[in-house]
Amino acid sequence: MGNPSFPIRLSVRTTDRTRLCKFSFPLVLLLLFLATPVFALNPNRHISQYGHTAWRVQDGYFGGKVRKITQTTDGYIWIGTEAGLFRFDGVRFVPWSSLAAEPLSSDYIIALRAARDGSLWIGTDDGLAHWVNQRLMRYLKGDFVTDILEDDQGEIWVAHSRTGDPSHPLCRVVDTKIQCYESKDGVPPFDAQPLAQDRSGNL
Repeated sequence: MGNPSFPIRLSVRTTDRTRLCKFSFPLVLLLLFLATPVFALNPNRHISQYGHTAWRVQDGYFGGKVRKITQTTDGYIWIGTEAGLFRFDGVRFVPWSSLAAEPLSSDYIIALRAARDGSLWIGTDDGLAHWVNQRLMRYLKGDFVTDILEDDQGEIWVAHSRTGDPSHPLCRVVDTKIQCYESKDGVPPFDAQPLAQDRSGNL
């Protein structure tokens, strides 16, 4: 005759599961309606109320006053100080001396410019340097570089001065050479100042 309990037992299990699903579905809906939005940060707090870290000269991170900060296209932040150049990756600072076999001609950094091509231009009290493709190229040896500008065309302009000779205050990088301008080019002698470009493309 067979075992009559097997199909009955199966029927009971199916009925219990159906009842459980019917009871659980409204409960899940109720929990969803009662849920409230959660913010990643409390909108009622000021940003200054959250924990942060500050790196200060007196803490010994840089050893000198910070003059310029810029960020290259690879994400690194570069800090130019009166005691050298540092790179910050979001966790730690690495001094330039541990990155390049070729040292800068001076540790006194005055100007920095992260170019659109990913390279870094460095102005010091002893000339201009270009860090590109893991190589360091030097220009304007002995000059005091006060500012570096990349114009709309991607050309690099440099404001600089040389002790006792203010006659060529503005220069442009052409390939691997420097072209400086003087009075006959329409650029009178002046104290090297920060550079800017207006909407018409004029410096």
